[in-house]
Amino acid sequence: MKTPPPTPPPKPSLNLNWEDWLPYLEASDAPDDIKRQFIETIWAIAMGFVDLGWRIKSSPETCGQDFDLAAALHHAVLNSEEQEKEEV
Repeated sequence: MKTPPPTPPPKPSLNLNWEDWLPYLEASDAPDDIKRQFIETIWAIAMGFVDLGWRIKSSPETCGQDFDLAAALHHAVLNSEEQEKEEV
């Protein structure tokens, strides 16, 4: 009796919560609907690059789960600041 091949884990997905990005536009006097449209446009451009070949690599942290881009970028910035302190 053959054992069926293992089911691959689901691919992670990227989701946008445009409200996470509003603090970056605080200095703008544009209304929220324009800010939201701007954020969604930038998101669409970023996803275009992903579609062109910047594949999301599965890892234990993202395997089969949604990927929180804002948290990942925040974590990367914090780590880069700590790394700069260590280099000095």
